Amino acid sequence: MRSHALLPRQYDHQKVLATTVDAWGRALWLICPDAELQPSSYGRPYPQPRTRPYDALLVINSGGTVREQLLRGVSLRVT
Repeated sequence: MRSHALLPRQYDHQKVLATTVDAWGRALWLICPDAELQPSSYGRPYPQPRTRPYDALLVINSGGTVREQLLRGVSLRVT
């Protein structure tokens, strides 16, 4: 599970909007370069895109092989 829990090191400085593991066991992270931190009444601040739609980077870790997919015009609201 360690590979699913850790964002690949080269993305450490990025703001992650969401993370999950898909049905095939791949770890996925949705990163938004234009995100800003919003305060939260439940603890630490969370990243939120400044505008919608926004561009995002999907990082996929499949058995140690890391791939990127650029997503343009994402209108999904991450909760």
